[in-house]
Amino acid sequence: SVRAVQVEARGASLNSNNLFIIDSPTKLAVWVGKYSGEAEVELAREMVEYTAGSRGEPAIIQEGEEPVRFWDAIGGEEPYYTGPKETESGIRIPPRLFQCSMISGRFTVDEIVHFEQEDLDENDVMLLDTYDEIFIWIGRTSREWEKQEAMKTAYMYLECDPTGRNQDNTLIICVRQGFEPPQFTGCFHVWDANMWSEGKTFKE
Repeated sequence: SVRAVQVEARGASLNSNNLFIIDSPTKLAVWVGKYSGEAEVELAREMVEYTAGSRGEPAIIQEGEEPVRFWDAIGGEEPYYTGPKETESGIRIPPRLFQCSMISGRFTVDEIVHFEQEDLDENDVMLLDTYDEIFIWIGRTSREWEKQEAMKTAYMYLECDPTGRNQDNTLIICVRQGFEPPQFTGCFHVWDANMWSEGKTFKE
């Protein structure tokens, strides 16, 4: 399924796997991510035809060829997710999110489908599998025992993988709430960079 979602107008919202329409009062522009597909192109074309009005044809901006005025329009250049959706074998693997919790009195791991940023529970530890990396996201008020069990679970999950992944070719990365790198935030349709980080970038 293909859909359009409004995101914050800033560089960190970009993603190499998608197209973005920059809608200003005087001009429309379409930013084309290097890994975007024909389905995204078609949806962007339909949206532009609907919203352009008297503003004329939009500017088409290919990733890596952005003029200075493009970055000025969205508040300046920032790091964003540039990884491909597809693996080296060409198989498209969607990211998967798991919630690790002991709220019931025992440690449980449950998958969350169609996930959004709001599904990241600061009381728990989450596992995000992007195929190339497995992130252990540590909520601010999660328990120490949850962190330890989530780490064990991540390694067991990797050992049982049927696609040939292992500790030598797949990274397991710990990420603290509010300090998520672009390759993590890029797996979410909409990411509010200020929700937990108080406006700080991952680098800061």
